[in-house]
Amino acid sequence: VALMFTRFAMTGRIGRFLPSLYEGLASGGEKSLIVGVTAGPVGTIVGIALLTGLAFRFSEVMMTQTHGMVWVALLLVLFATFILGMGITVTADYLILALLAVPALGQLGVPLVAAHFVVFWFSQSSNVTPPVCMAAFAGAGIAGGHPYRTGFHAMKFSSFLYLMPFMFVYTPMLMPEGISMEVAYTWAFLFLSTLPYGAGVIGYLIVPLTKVERVLLIAAGCGMALPGMTSSVVGLAVFLAVLGRQWFAARGTRVRVGT
Repeated sequence: VALMFTRFAMTGRIGRFLPSLYEGLASGGEKSLIVGVTAGPVGTIVGIALLTGLAFRFSEVMMTQTHGMVWVALLLVLFATFILGMGITVTADYLILALLAVPALGQLGVPLVAAHFVVFWFSQSSNVTPPVCMAAFAGAGIAGGHPYRTGFHAMKFSSFLYLMPFMFVYTPMLMPEGISMEVAYTWAFLFLSTLPYGAGVIGYLIVPLTKVERVLLIAAGCGMALPGMTSSVVGLAVFLAVLGRQWFAARGTRVRVGT
């Protein structure tokens, strides 16, 4: 109701208000079809999983096959999201694995909130992971690029997306119950780690990077993201060293161009 009055105040006349109201309702109805189409099959799958005991059997199988190793379970969840993401939407992908995989991760000792974050982040990867990557295909259509080449570039540029679920599990400070200096510095270093990691993946910082610099920056980004002060400080030092070399290289280039 508030939105209707706001829209009426913006148009100022009833003749403009009614057509815009109709367009808004029609557009909302069309967008809701996406949710409706997802909710129907997901409800059926959830019901089948509960009635047949598949949800509980899935947890048992994951516990048996992984031998209690959490990192193996995370790789299995990643593979499951990849397979499901080729045929269903991201929302349905998350809902199904929230039913099947989250209880299994919980039995392996992963906190419930962290387990849901793992499934949520892994399910997002289906948008940018070939052979079916709808977000990359949509971007390729807009830009006029090759769909699969765009998909592989999207997967490369989004590679940090595959690392975050592991950090949620192995870095407890990312999912804290309170605020402390340790939590603050953990989040700060995680945020900063995206800078060297992204530069290393792309191949450019201030000027184009050499292959050695790219490897060093990717390693520095991973080190800054890992738990522990030592790895974070070493990663930051490597990043600053490469950044300094890049700055002097860019300055030398400007001097040569000026002369």
